[in-house]
Amino acid sequence: MTGIFPTNEELEAAIDADGGSSFKEFAQLLVSACTDWPTFNLKDTRDLIKELACEVPGQLTHSNIERFYKQLPASRSENWPHKLEACVAILELFHSGKEESELTIDQIIRNQWSEYQAQRALGQ
Repeated sequence: MTGIFPTNEELEAAIDADGGSSFKEFAQLLVSACTDWPTFNLKDTRDLIKELACEVPGQLTHSNIERFYKQLPASRSENWPHKLEACVAILELFHSGKEESELTIDQIIRNQWSEYQAQRALGQ
């Protein structure tokens, strides 16, 4: 396993390996966000976070991402529909766990990934 951010391959493996865990839903949303974002061949969630940081003003909190999401249709920027779909999945990530909306998306991903790795290490 890589480190603090999962690769798309690791997320796909987690989806295939886990029956009905809460991480499976989280991983599916994260893969969807990486797939929908209009940059070709995002290799891992770190790439998605970098892309978001270039687009979303301020920290990558729920409120800032939601504000970015709401202005996308009016902006008519290039690939806005793909960014809109990715943002839907990203905003769902804030609600998929016991996370607080004040956390940033990278903190949430790190927390969920670390917890998943710890559970896998314990064989749960």
